[in-house]
Amino acid sequence: MKTLLLAAAVIAAIAGPTAAQTRSEAPAPKLSVRYADLKLDDPQDARVMLGRIRRAAVDVCSVTPGAASNDSATILRFEACYRKAVTDAVTTLNAAQVTAAFKAKAERQELARLP
Repeated sequence: MKTLLLAAAVIAAIAGPTAAQTRSEAPAPKLSVRYADLKLDDPQDARVMLGRIRRAAVDVCSVTPGAASNDSATILRFEACYRKAVTDAVTTLNAAQVTAAFKAKAERQELARLP
């Protein structure tokens, strides 16, 4: 069975010392992403897999301590966790079409942020 394990990143630099100590004591949340039904060398299936990775990253990063809060530190911590979780999962998967889909989406997002 093909699965990819996605783990939340520990963002100690943003969280501060107290939150960092709490996070280091508990293991990072993990979630398996199945892809046995996909052909990762197919561009459409690669985009499906990337969507699964992104949804899993939202789920994993949402269960981190303080995720229910809407303060700026929590939002920054969630965004950093999400970016790291997706990037790490795509890198670990090491599938050329998934990586290409990820890079294409990242480039569009960067262009959208330009003034």
